[in-house]
Amino acid sequence: MKHYRPLFFLLLVALSACDSQTSNDDDTTESDDDDEAVDGDGDGVLFGDDCDDGDATSTVVAEDGDCDGELDTADCGPEDPTIYTGAPEVLNDGIDQDCDGGDDITCAGSFNVDEVDTADDILALEYCVTITGWLSIYDTVDLTHLDLLSNLTIVGGTLQIWENTALTQMDGLANLTRVLGAIYIEDNPVLSDFGGLSNLTTVGEELSIEENDALADLDWLANLTSVEGDLYINNNPLLCQDDVDEFVSGCEIGGSVASGNNTGFCP
Repeated sequence: MKHYRPLFFLLLVALSACDSQTSNDDDTTESDDDDEAVDGDGDGVLFGDDCDDGDATSTVVAEDGDCDGELDTADCGPEDPTIYTGAPEVLNDGIDQDCDGGDDITCAGSFNVDEVDTADDILALEYCVTITGWLSIYDTVDLTHLDLLSNLTIVGGTLQIWENTALTQMDGLANLTRVLGAIYIEDNPVLSDFGGLSNLTTVGEELSIEENDALADLDWLANLTSVEGDLYINNNPLLCQDDVDEFVSGCEIGGSVASGNNTGFCP
């Protein structure tokens, strides 16, 4: 006589396992459904639709697909959470992480911005974070500002700003912290606002500030702690000599100091 009990037993075990799996799947589905129905931050947006259900001010998935905090309509990389306005840039990778129109780069070599093709010369430097050589801005006639240099943080050689007849301010250099060579700011007749250099901390060689007719103070040098070469501050008719002396006393100067004929009013 044939016995079928072992086969029948195996079928029961298999059916029981299937029921258990189905039950687990149902429990998981119910748990997921419960999560989707949660509004943890009370902002009226459910968990599954909220970029951060612990933050009532966060964006929502429907408007910010990558949940990087910037709406898709403004995001230049709406599918990549590392790309948004103001994001940290990775140099020289060909990707515009901060959505400013181009990848920040290291610009190898030295560059002139002069009276010939001035606009094109300075536009070519728009995304330079570091210039490895010198930068000369010289003898321009219609350049009024340096805003296109706002990404620049380091100049590896000398920075020359000479004889620019229309240059009034240097706010575009606000991120510049180090010049490893010398700095020459000379004979810029209407340059009154030097505030763009307010984050400059180190000059690797000499610093010369001379014959700038509209320069009235040295407040913009407040963060400059070291000039490793000589210092020249001369013939600035609106600059108070007392201010020059105060600056010299608070800065580490590696070479000699020459200052004079700064004949501006001293309060």
